[in-house]
Amino acid sequence: MTSLEPIGDGPPLVYLPGLDGSGELIFAQEGELGAHFRLHRVKYRSEGAFDYHDLVRDVVEVLDDAGMDRATIVAESFGGTIGLHLAIAYPERIERLVVLNSFAKFTNRRFLRWGGVLTRRVPARLVHAVRYAIDTPALALLERIPRDRRQRFLDVVRRQPLCGYARRIELLERLDLTKELAQVSVPTLVVSGEADRVVPSSSSRELAEGIPGATLRILPGVGHAALMTPGFSLLELLQNWPQPNTDAHA
Repeated sequence: MTSLEPIGDGPPLVYLPGLDGSGELIFAQEGELGAHFRLHRVKYRSEGAFDYHDLVRDVVEVLDDAGMDRATIVAESFGGTIGLHLAIAYPERIERLVVLNSFAKFTNRRFLRWGGVLTRRVPARLVHAVRYAIDTPALALLERIPRDRRQRFLDVVRRQPLCGYARRIELLERLDLTKELAQVSVPTLVVSGEADRVVPSSSSRELAEGIPGATLRILPGVGHAALMTPGFSLLELLQNWPQPNTDAHA
């Protein structure tokens, strides 16, 4: 695991990406965030039979290499599951944790099995063709992502090794942190897009209810690709987050 070139100066903010693992899909938020934070975008390892312990240790190494004792962690989708593991194992390294469109257990196991078969057994060019056929209309019609952002998304995911996707899907198939959520002691903001068709808001509600003192925000009209959605501001969300433990679940 590595970190892309940091953006901006200010308090440290670390982005843990979704299944793509690239660290690049926060691009629509980088300008605002870089004006207020020093943004570190994590890129996951792709080779080998890595597990959550490896990924968490990789994040700690990113923090160490950048000289960060503590940081605000923004963890999206699959990254949210790493963020939760990190909060349980290394709470002293987290200033605040934002978990965006994520879960303690992924409920649609059929979706995961289909994705695993696709990434492990189908030639890469066909995988990308299938993703293009599915993601393009989904992002355009269901999530209203502009064409330039859709194209950048597709370009980024096409460059990622399929072996990394496949291994991350395997980890999700076995994931169940439901009973461990009570161990999360860091200030936590759980954010869910109301129109998310990949991770329903019910999963985010269950996540927030399981974490002591967590704050829940449901975003009307926002889907799974929240960070690319016009009008969505991660900076605004961070700035409006109340002090820890002062706000009940919304």
